[in-house]
Amino acid sequence: MYLWFYLIIKKPKSACTAMKSVIIVVSVIPLCVFTSEFFDFSYQKPVNIETHVEIFNIYGLRLSKFDLKMIPLLPVVILAVVKNSWVDSKPLPAANFSFATNRLLDMSHSLSAETIFWQGGGYNFTLTHQDYVTEANLTFRSGHFIAGEHGGTHLDSPYHLNFSADGMADLTLHQLTGPAVRIDIVDKVKANLDYQLSVDDIQAFENKYGRIPEGAFVFMYSEWGQRWPDYRKVYNTETLADGRTYHYPGFHPEATEFLVQQRNIRGIGVDSPSTDNARSTETMGAHLALAKENRLGIEHVANVDKLPPVGAFVILAPMKSKAGTGAPVRVIAVLPE
Repeated sequence: MYLWFYLIIKKPKSACTAMKSVIIVVSVIPLCVFTSEFFDFSYQKPVNIETHVEIFNIYGLRLSKFDLKMIPLLPVVILAVVKNSWVDSKPLPAANFSFATNRLLDMSHSLSAETIFWQGGGYNFTLTHQDYVTEANLTFRSGHFIAGEHGGTHLDSPYHLNFSADGMADLTLHQLTGPAVRIDIVDKVKANLDYQLSVDDIQAFENKYGRIPEGAFVFMYSEWGQRWPDYRKVYNTETLADGRTYHYPGFHPEATEFLVQQRNIRGIGVDSPSTDNARSTETMGAHLALAKENRLGIEHVANVDKLPPVGAFVILAPMKSKAGTGAPVRVIAVLPE
């Protein structure tokens, strides 16, 4: 009798479901016998306890009076075990959130000494290591890095141009996730290195693929990422110190305004150095259209060629810096099945 209680109460998780079922069945049999024998269902008085001991002895079960007093608890124990079995058989909610790793696309360039930063925009990336030895003779390595906010694959916060808008640490996870679409302007950029993605390009895209969903991130694909990490090829100049000689594509301010106002997007991304093209670095119309409505811009995005035109979902994981105007960002796309 004590062994039954020990197995059911103390070791339910160590027993397999089948063993639990066996234990329950074995427990129910004497319970049924007890119920039928101990009570007279013609509503007569119950049999005394000594008589019941004899009844169970007939079935080969050597029970004490204490055992008999414990038997009425069996239904409660059995229900607890059954409930426990059902809980164990259900997967945790997190287990249902899974997908093949080949559906994940890394859309960020690595940070290194070769990482391209905006000229004159701050420090380039520098990582310094130092080794430490513990008293137990364990050696570990740590380091510190220095970098500007706007270099490599990075996110421009609205605070970059709108000082009453969100900085990097203010951005919510809702702002950093959404559907992804890719608009291809490769042929137009080959004809004009300073091409600006236009409202006409957006409408042509929607005529082919359907309306851009609300909350989307719209990525410009120009093949500019193939130039990474050569500074001169990325800025398309031999005179890096003179921004007036730069040539690269971006979004037209009117197209950016259209996406924000008419499609309620969360942000835009480019595989070039800036959401504005090289000829717009003084006016920064695309930047302003985003910042005034608290929207995001992602620059130097990698692997845009591997992103499908529609059907993907993007997750942005930037550094969470208080009052940050921008930060390096890991752009993760979940590709459609």
